[in-house]
Amino acid sequence: MAGFCRNCLAKWYRDEAELHGISLDYDQAREHIYGMSHTDWKDRYQVAAGAEQKQAFESTRSAHADTRGGN
Repeated sequence: MAGFCRNCLAKWYRDEAELHGISLDYDQAREHIYGMSHTDWKDRYQVAAGAEQKQAFESTRSAHADTRGGN
């Protein structure tokens, strides 16, 4: 896996847009990344994570993307 999710990608997309003078909020950026509103995507595709999936997520946390700095 790449170590980042669509939400991280949307944050980077929004930040880059702002650097280029393009006004784009987080929800708009997520819509570009998901191809639909985040709410619609969740309604169509998201299912509850099982215990194994949650454990896998936690065990790889150190490799996840850090978007706190806007980078």
